[in-house]
Amino acid sequence: MRLVAAAFDCDFSPFPYITPGGGHALLAWLLLLGMAVLAGLIWMVLRHDSDALWLPSPAGDGGVLVPSGDLERPAASGATRAHPDVVRAEVELFKRGAELRGRVVIFARPLSNVDAVRDAADAAVRRQVARVTGRDLARLNVRVKVLRVAQLARHLP
Repeated sequence: MRLVAAAFDCDFSPFPYITPGGGHALLAWLLLLGMAVLAGLIWMVLRHDSDALWLPSPAGDGGVLVPSGDLERPAASGATRAHPDVVRAEVELFKRGAELRGRVVIFARPLSNVDAVRDAADAAVRRQVARVTGRDLARLNVRVKVLRVAQLARHLP
């Protein structure tokens, strides 16, 4: 604005009117607050970028960007069919570095054998992900929640 004012031989400057009365310290705090708000907005936009997984090709010369839901749905379906006591399964796949990892939450019927359900779901999810992606999971965390009878209706598909 000052350059435009100088080009037109004018001595007007809007800065005395828009500068807060607290001086430069208050202006610095306002600018810092503005930068924090801007960083928060950028984070809100970019945090949903993790809904896709980059799967490199075995040859190492490229890869494919796959929506994580396209990998999670078959894995959850396989985990649900893996054991008769499984009511519902939730699968989340993500990458850490070059490793493909996953988390599975299994909702099992009351009085289920937790170890048998966990082992069956672990094997089914690993098999399904390997079939779809051509890669093995580096780490898979399977958590089994045994439901009470009162909770059973809420978790049925």
